[in-house]
Amino acid sequence: MLISNAYADTAASSGFSLGSLSSLWPIALMFVLVYFLMIRPQRKKQKEQQDMISGLGAGDEILTSGGIIGKVIRVEEAFVVLEISVSNTMIVQKNAIVSMLPKGSIDAMLHGDPGNQEESGKAEEEPSAAPQETDKPEDAGKSGQSA
Repeated sequence: MLISNAYADTAASSGFSLGSLSSLWPIALMFVLVYFLMIRPQRKKQKEQQDMISGLGAGDEILTSGGIIGKVIRVEEAFVVLEISVSNTMIVQKNAIVSMLPKGSIDAMLHGDPGNQEESGKAEEEPSAAPQETDKPEDAGKSGQSA
């Protein structure tokens, strides 16, 4: 015979050893890190989203995933009826709702925030009140020579 018989080592056939257990620690640690860094926060966010959707009622102002802002008129089992303008309604799936807006935010967006209007009015008045300076080459030379 040209091929010799191969015999198994008696030490390897004993089965479980402490060396094999220590090689599993890094893998177990990796699974624990993945759970705490990815899975747990995602479940928490999903639970908050479900609580928000289940707490919807008429009069709530919401934002959809498509960027539509509206006021809830009626809540059904899987859908929500939104008023997006004075006589315009829209039916949206509940899972398309991204967030609830604070009460009165739609009116503030439509009619403008009084605080922002005052600031924008002041900004418009300031440039017109200040005299406009023109850059003339002879003026620039005189101001640079004075010491």
